[in-house]
Amino acid sequence: MDVLVERYQRRKYVNQEDAPLLYYIRQKSGNVRVMDVDTMATAIESKSSLTAGDVKHTIEAFVEQLRLSLTQGDKVKIDGLGTFHITLTSDGTETMKDCTVRSIRRVNVRFVADKALKLSLIHISEPTRLDVI
Repeated sequence: MDVLVERYQRRKYVNQEDAPLLYYIRQKSGNVRVMDVDTMATAIESKSSLTAGDVKHTIEAFVEQLRLSLTQGDKVKIDGLGTFHITLTSDGTETMKDCTVRSIRRVNVRFVADKALKLSLIHISEPTRLDVI
């Protein structure tokens, strides 16, 4: 699966006005949409039939759909869980011509936990306090 990328220009050191402008690679946004649970469920439904033994197939279909959505530049949001997205790390180049996909050093899949999930984890991990009477 191909990941669509684009060149962009920024200062080598973002907070320094006199830093040289370099070209970098980043993932090109698809439709800049966030996939929700219902959309993912519809896509998975078309790839599996849920019977007692097909839970594994559902998980495989979910992973495949997640991979497909991420490579198209979309973010994938699972309500109550969080959002998955891709980040790229690339070497800066002085000219646009030298800024190619070969400049990419690393591709990462990032996950940002949903606020509700974070709050529930804080609540769960909070130690209980015994009041002495």
